[in-house]
Amino acid sequence: MNFMKFMQTARQHKTLVLQPRMGFAALQPMREGLAAVKAANIVRVGTITVDSYTRVGDHETARQAIQEGRDLNGFPIVAHGGATTKSMLAGIYGPDFPIQVRHGCPIPLDIFNALIAAGLDASEGGPASYCLPYGRTPLTKSVDAWRRCCDLIVDQGEHGNILHLESFGGCMLGQLCPPELLIAISVLECIFFQEHGVQSVSMSYTQGTSTAQDIAALHAMQALAQEHLHVDWHVVLYTYMGVFPKTIQGANDLILEGVYVAAQGQAARILVKTPAEAHRIPTVPENVAALEHAAHYLQSSEMAARIAPQGFDDDIYGRASSIINSVLELDSDIGAAILKGFKRGYLDVPFCLHADNAKRARSFIDADGSLRWHNVGSMAISTTGGSTQRRALKSYDLLNMLSYVQQKFDKPYMEGQSWQTLGGPSAASKSISANQ
Repeated sequence: MNFMKFMQTARQHKTLVLQPRMGFAALQPMREGLAAVKAANIVRVGTITVDSYTRVGDHETARQAIQEGRDLNGFPIVAHGGATTKSMLAGIYGPDFPIQVRHGCPIPLDIFNALIAAGLDASEGGPASYCLPYGRTPLTKSVDAWRRCCDLIVDQGEHGNILHLESFGGCMLGQLCPPELLIAISVLECIFFQEHGVQSVSMSYTQGTSTAQDIAALHAMQALAQEHLHVDWHVVLYTYMGVFPKTIQGANDLILEGVYVAAQGQAARILVKTPAEAHRIPTVPENVAALEHAAHYLQSSEMAARIAPQGFDDDIYGRASSIINSVLELDSDIGAAILKGFKRGYLDVPFCLHADNAKRARSFIDADGSLRWHNVGSMAISTTGGSTQRRALKSYDLLNMLSYVQQKFDKPYMEGQSWQTLGGPSAASKSISANQ
């Protein structure tokens, strides 16, 4: 229960915990990466991100890659095996440095068995959030698989090893998903975990297109968690998960804006990206530098001087609550309720092509930069924010929306403007750039 206790202590001290996105195929690079994060003079947790073969259950190909010395885009924890992974972590993992396994797998029982065998106690995902965005696995199979994973976690808890589960629901194609649906899916998945005996959970929310909207969303998520969850819980913010700025300055500004959102929204943990995001997988030093710069900005006078956005006139809480309640009313079994929710379109992720998604909902970015509904389909909400956009969305609208954040944060530097005039954290960005 290293992860749960570490996060509880951080929340008691109102300290934002920083976490990188990190995964390497070979044992020594993975160990060195984790050791470097542990050595950073910040409040942090480690990450082991698994590779794509492991995510789809192709462990034999992952084993062959290890034997042949081929690189992968993450750590093949099943192919390496629990004992080997445990040896790799010796002297690094412990109460002062918990580690979370992040994987993207809709049928993750092998991964959970491997991480438990390695002595680890934290992972993430969910029956919907690790199914719909990633492939063609039927939602029914994913729900059943995650139920069995919860059973495995409960069994560990009975032996004194409490595992933490984080819903990935806040990143359902998050760059174009209005916050109420992200909140609803994240809360529903944590209810799923709770009802299947998991004792420690977290809800995720991904940084979107509007700082004011994001902060309001984090507050709404916490209010709903207080209503629906009676286990240990906290909220996690992900640095923007869509098309990233290409300039170093723009990327730094976006990263630090995410730190500001997390702090103002009272998130307990934030996954921090690096300025290399738009170009390649970051190096270990880049990951550590990004974490240290985020920690520095949290304590900076510039952060303290920023005036939080006021009066964001938007009932995110009300809409998210309506979606959650409409699903919970469908069945006393939360897994069945989630399945029925997607089948009836009460949960409908915009622009998601999975066969079990209704595909009627559409969103757009309004003149103020907030995510709004163009069409809510059958969800128990109405279009919001005084939308006047009623024409059909075209392909170029989608492309423009996908690049909205990248262009917003790159534009001042590509045109030679000062980001300071736009109210962003330019001084901190210059500090980061100077240290890269």
